[in-house]
Amino acid sequence: MTLVVNVSLFILAISVGSLLPVFADEWPKSVNDVGYNYLYCPAPVIGERCPDDTVFYHYTCCGDLNKDCCFVLQIWLVVLLVVIAITVIVGFFFAVLRCLFCGR
Repeated sequence: MTLVVNVSLFILAISVGSLLPVFADEWPKSVNDVGYNYLYCPAPVIGERCPDDTVFYHYTCCGDLNKDCCFVLQIWLVVLLVVIAITVIVGFFFAVLRCLFCGR
């Protein structure tokens, strides 16, 4: 009977032991080991992890005590939107001038 119990415990230990590395990879081992590519607000381990950055936007810490993740557009996208807006406004202005001073 003890042989069956020992074998059962051995099999259980092997199966649990093989699962531990899967879960252990998700746990930060220290403040410096939480991942250098991720932003935590206000700090790693105690803070909230901000969503991943994309080509169009990123996140920064903001709010009271920098505890919130705030959405920020990338600089190149802001510049592109401003250039497009200026182009549309100038184009509209010249279209109105052309209609007003066109000698038909």
